[in-house]
Amino acid sequence: MITKFKLYESVDVGTPELGDYVICYEDDDSSKLLDWLKTVIGKIIKVNDDDVICKFDVKYENFPEDIETYFYEEYYGERYRPMKDVEILHWSKNKEDLEIFLDSNKYNL
Repeated sequence: MITKFKLYESVDVGTPELGDYVICYEDDDSSKLLDWLKTVIGKIIKVNDDDVICKFDVKYENFPEDIETYFYEEYYGERYRPMKDVEILHWSKNKEDLEIFLDSNKYNL
């Protein structure tokens, strides 16, 4: 058995930026959406400096059809969800860091 240890020195450093990978949480009526968002990694595709409410547009892929209506496609041709800065739980420049974080939470490590 191979054990992999990783220091999370590059997770949640500073503030999220364009191109960062993120794990989000959102207060919404749909528990399916909430459960799904906490277990996947999105990518910031736009930082809206002029929008006080939802500062980040986060792109997601491979989402279930039953939550497809919660995502927008109108500006970028890709499915995204506007997110407030407080809704971004974790962020990193490296997707692998967040994958390790999700795996460790999945197995309560």
